[in-house]
Amino acid sequence: MWKDYSIGFIKKNRASSVSVLVAAFISALFLSLLCGLFYNFWNYEIESVVLEEGNW
Repeated sequence: MWKDYSIGFIKKNRASSVSVLVAAFISALFLSLLCGLFYNFWNYEIESVVLEEGNW
């Protein structure tokens, strides 16, 4: 199985290189979405505390 994802095999086989590229792009997109989502939840929590209790 490791031969399917080696550099030489990916360079020779166009379909597998496209599928690996698409999978890497989708995983990076999903990771970016999760990080952005958690950052916005964290930032919203800080803004709501500042509005309720004031800034110190």
